[in-house]
Amino acid sequence: LEDVKMVTPDIVKKAAHKLKSGKSDPSFSFSSDCLKNGPDNVYVCLSELIQGFLVHGHVTIGLLVSTLIPLVKDPLSSINNSKNYRSVCLSSLLIKMLDWIVIILGGKALGLSEQQFAYQANCSTTQCTWPALETIDYFLKRGSEVFTIATDMSKAFDLALHSKMFLKMFQAKLAAIFVRLLIFIYRKQEANVLWNSTEKSSNFTIRNGTGQGRVLAAIAYCMYVAGLFTLLEQRRAGCWVEGEYRGIWGYSDNNWTMAPSLSSLQDMI
Repeated sequence: LEDVKMVTPDIVKKAAHKLKSGKSDPSFSFSSDCLKNGPDNVYVCLSELIQGFLVHGHVTIGLLVSTLIPLVKDPLSSINNSKNYRSVCLSSLLIKMLDWIVIILGGKALGLSEQQFAYQANCSTTQCTWPALETIDYFLKRGSEVFTIATDMSKAFDLALHSKMFLKMFQAKLAAIFVRLLIFIYRKQEANVLWNSTEKSSNFTIRNGTGQGRVLAAIAYCMYVAGLFTLLEQRRAGCWVEGEYRGIWGYSDNNWTMAPSLSSLQDMI
């Protein structure tokens, strides 16, 4: 299969070098530095391993267990309230490499809206807010009003439906053999909770979400909601500048919608 042959040792090496240094694997006693600085024969073996995953549509189950570490958001608030916690997730380094391989080989298929600035090369919140402010300034200088709403989607990554997410990947023309493997990984993924740095809970399944601790999670979410940006443009809802749509700006799960009238903004919501 041509898509499988694309997973070469060079691609695996490139994916390994995308990993952050000093990151531990939750199941095995090696760090990301072992993969980043390994000899070339390591990448040959890993490429054969990942090719096998793709051919069989199966990943070793032990690689699919993640560890969640809860951290207190506000030490002055109650530690008995689950909403006062956020989690850091440790997931398999090999699965993170697989995510990077999907991004490297199929990144164009996961193309995001031009108004979505998160997780794209050479983009930051500054690049997002600048055109939004320029859009507002454009209307104000011409004597028009601009009405805006800033939204932060609550638990957005965790509430994404797997069925819709994988359908969107198929529709985006991501190689089917990659989508098949991702479906297996997401459907079989498990997690546990590490408490007080010593005690681990029993494993539990995860049936929705873009993936705790996964490299692909953020990009998958932006792809998941890309249709919203397209729909609003097709409805011609919101602000337009010189024939270009400027009605919504996004940075991950934060959106900034703007319209020249309240009725138009209400229609967008």
